[in-house]
Amino acid sequence: MKSKLFKSPFLPSKNWVKIPNKNQYALLAQLKEIKYTNFEGKNKILYFNKERWELLWNPSEKCLLGIKKKLMRKIKVDNENFKENPAYKMVKIFKDYEFESAYEAFLQPPFKFEKLGKGIHVVYRSDKWNKKKFFNYIHEFGEDGSTLVKNHGVNIFYNRKNKLFKMCGGKLIVNERGIIY
Repeated sequence: MKSKLFKSPFLPSKNWVKIPNKNQYALLAQLKEIKYTNFEGKNKILYFNKERWELLWNPSEKCLLGIKKKLMRKIKVDNENFKENPAYKMVKIFKDYEFESAYEAFLQPPFKFEKLGKGIHVVYRSDKWNKKKFFNYIHEFGEDGSTLVKNHGVNIFYNRKNKLFKMCGGKLIVNERGIIY
């Protein structure tokens, strides 16, 4: 359960805010692609292949977050109380095994997000249900497992300061089956 702490490529200062602070995020998978419809009705696809991006889930806010891997720093997990953390429980449910590392990220305020449009799908690479065997998964927003709801309410947002993508709204949740709605 323990992991070595590695040095961040930057030093945190008063201009940086560490997450999770109050909010805990579960590191679900590697982010590969986001597709959305902008305000002009055109479909846009964002690819995340040149730099490594991660897909996180906030169980309390019910939002997915796309963040650059280089903004994240590995931290020690040596506290048994950590297992009671909602994000820890979510990773265990999503991946079907206990995780070995935890991370923190340093972000610059302000945390204002601008709406890009309505989400169509997200593509991620994960070893959920298959420890150490990775596959690409596509999740169509509005998908509940058997049907596709067109007016699902999941929107895509962007934070220019930190270059973060946020996907939230509607009935979006994550459970043992994966991303729902």
